[in-house]
Amino acid sequence: MINSTALSFTAPSTINILETGFYHISWEVFPTAGNSAFGLFFDPDAGGPIAASLVLCSNYGSGAGNNPYQGQVIAQLTAGGTLTLNRIDNMGAQTLQASIGGGTPTVSASIVIEKLA
Repeated sequence: MINSTALSFTAPSTINILETGFYHISWEVFPTAGNSAFGLFFDPDAGGPIAASLVLCSNYGSGAGNNPYQGQVIAQLTAGGTLTLNRIDNMGAQTLQASIGGGTPTVSASIVIEKLA
């Protein structure tokens, strides 16, 4: 994670929005076998009384496990909010691939965020 004036990161999974604007967000997950769906959630007041909600058109899924898949969206986000990538299906236990055959480590999830304006 590269922190900037527009974004920061709080481990293990929270992206803090520091500047209001339009953002291009692309993400990728590498799930194990089975169906899965993921989506971005934005909490405009970072844990306050307003609940986090799905960022429209950021929800993607796959019925073919053991294959990475991607999602992307352009969204207007406001300063003071937080962004997370969450699993949104109810298909049972799911883990992300941390390695491939032979034990070679892999990145199992990633997010790239660019501020457009």
